[in-house]
Amino acid sequence: MSQPREPLLTQPASAPSVAFGDLRPEADRELEHRTAQTAAVGPRVDSNLASVFNSGGCYPPTIDAQGLDQLILVDPEWAPVVNGATVASEPIVIHGEVVDSHGDTGGDFPGTHVENDQNSFVHLDFADEGRLATGNTDGLFDLEWEVGALPDWAWASAGDRIVARGRWIFDCGHPDPVPGTCSGSSQPCLTVLDCGGAACTGTIFNYRTEMHPPEAVAVLRPLRGQVIEQRDDDARAQLAMRADVFISAFGGSAGDECVLTHRDL
Repeated sequence: MSQPREPLLTQPASAPSVAFGDLRPEADRELEHRTAQTAAVGPRVDSNLASVFNSGGCYPPTIDAQGLDQLILVDPEWAPVVNGATVASEPIVIHGEVVDSHGDTGGDFPGTHVENDQNSFVHLDFADEGRLATGNTDGLFDLEWEVGALPDWAWASAGDRIVARGRWIFDCGHPDPVPGTCSGSSQPCLTVLDCGGAACTGTIFNYRTEMHPPEAVAVLRPLRGQVIEQRDDDARAQLAMRADVFISAFGGSAGDECVLTHRDL
């Protein structure tokens, strides 16, 4: 009597946690449990804190800045979320699911890039949502790494899980401000420099937080049939999750202290 054959596709057990972080998708939580964790996660970071006028490291332009006056936006182009006036910062680790991703589409400022960036847009796990700022209005967290520093086999795609470690920054090049007004008048302003010495009140900056650059990424591709081990002609496919891991200290110009240091002109 013949023995029943094992199914061609079998579901493997979940992988255990490792020091780099739990690579598995976060488990479904009851609503009460998610609500209870809100206080621990905390609110989003206030994007106004990125401005140098609020002790941050980003230098917003004046409201009528044009041409070369706008170079202040990339001097520096990125500043740490914590202690923004300094260059050095402690790396963070984030976990989430990639919503969209693209390679070199051009448009990055050549003075602060060796090559254009590869971008991944991540829906963060609940526990990491405190890494977002009020300026991340789409609810997504960006990972940006120059294409010359990140090999294409390590690029994430929509639907992939991702764990990344790197520099947590405000993107100073895109303040996307809502102007305020100069104290005692209706004159619009972005900073006190627009007001001839009077205060500028009510300006809202929408600087996004990002990881730029990462220094390590682990990309987990969705389950699909894979022949994991082939000892004979009767090898069976199994459902398997492929993990591509890339670690590098080279972040392109975004990892260059000279590029990241503000210069008064």
